[in-house]
Amino acid sequence: TNSTTLTLSGNTGSITKWQSSTSANFASAIDITNTTTSLTASNLTTTTYYRAVVQSGTCPLEYSDTLQIVVVSNLDGGSLSPSG
Repeated sequence: TNSTTLTLSGNTGSITKWQSSTSANFASAIDITNTTTSLTASNLTTTTYYRAVVQSGTCPLEYSDTLQIVVVSNLDGGSLSPSG
């Protein structure tokens, strides 16, 4: 189990949603229904990218900077057994 909170600051306008993706270009973005400045990312099993989608008035949608969370699997050091 893993968990971290992402926080958006310095934005102008309202957050319309957050997005996550396993690719840096967000080709397969997953929309997250959250319109607050904080998002909790948890139970990640692979490297995941996050961004917020922001809009001010009738202006076009804008995207926040992208945050990459790298997941490193537990490494197995092998086992020892007596020889001979």
